[in-house]
Amino acid sequence: MKFRAFVLTGFLLVLICKESSGQQLDIKPYLQDSAFMNRLLNCMLNRGECDGIGNVVKSMAKSLITTRCATCEPQIKNAVETGIYWLQSRYNREWNELVRMYA
Repeated sequence: MKFRAFVLTGFLLVLICKESSGQQLDIKPYLQDSAFMNRLLNCMLNRGECDGIGNVVKSMAKSLITTRCATCEPQIKNAVETGIYWLQSRYNREWNELVRMYA
């Protein structure tokens, strides 16, 4: 799928700025925060206001769709795959809307 890593890649790139270099990336606490995820998804779907993370993700959309995280480090790619699975399994309707909107 062309869109594969879009949402979580942008999200992860923002989070990586907060993490120390070389450490394992644990995004599950963010994914499990339904209020955070709803804010992010509403931002991405133009249904609500965007915070800093939402703005960054939206601004990177075109590039992320095109490259599909081609230059990402392996730990980031693993985190992206975790996030994609999470979105597809728990936010399937929103995932499909994002694909239609940004792909």
